Amino acid sequence: MKNTLLETQAIEKEVAEELPPMVRIENWEVDDTFRGGTPCLHGNVYGHPCLLDGELAYTSPLVWISEGACLAQTYSRLYALGRKA
Repeated sequence: MKNTLLETQAIEKEVAEELPPMVRIENWEVDDTFRGGTPCLHGNVYGHPCLLDGELAYTSPLVWISEGACLAQTYSRLYALGRKA
């Protein structure tokens, strides 16, 4: 089982490296208190088309998250996960 997990994480990282540039979120955490209990990300965003770099923001609702691949998909966009809060 341990090898399978390591192999999965290695594949996730390879996929992440092949993706185009995306919005990065740093000092992030999953927050379920902002949008009526729907989980979203909360942190400092970089490269967002409507927000200033470093601005503290809440994302749209979270669809999935893979800390191994450093990726999270919300309703509106794919995020690169930086350092966790």
